[in-house]
Amino acid sequence: MDGGDGGGDLDVCEALDAVVAAARHAIDGRARLVRSYTPVPRARGNRRDLESVFLGLLLNACRAIEEAGQAGSESGRIIWLRVELEGCDVQVSIADTGAGMAPEHAFGLAASRRIVRQLGGELSAWSVLGSGSTFRVRIPAAPSS
Repeated sequence: MDGGDGGGDLDVCEALDAVVAAARHAIDGRARLVRSYTPVPRARGNRRDLESVFLGLLLNACRAIEEAGQAGSESGRIIWLRVELEGCDVQVSIADTGAGMAPEHAFGLAASRRIVRQLGGELSAWSVLGSGSTFRVRIPAAPSS
């Protein structure tokens, strides 16, 4: 993951891939990771802060999958990562087929919301007990040069 402060514009897909690499130990053997990245502009934000948000959400997904205790192969245990443009914002969705939870019980969610709000964005969550959760981070796209 990025070692500098990473302020300014960033490539959200690169930041998300760095987080996946750092969390590989928590994903492998527990869930199948499905990525869907559409071309998006660079986003405004601090890379280190966003990587922290993405890492927390990804590890929450891993924990939820583990708590669900789905038997069998990884095929039914899935974590989806999606990057897309939503209006003038870059949107990152992290979803899982885990146990589901009350969003206020997600580890580190309040701190993640603060970080995203400081960047002018929004973090939202949906969850159904027994079916999984989806977390969406929307941050403003950087102005084009």
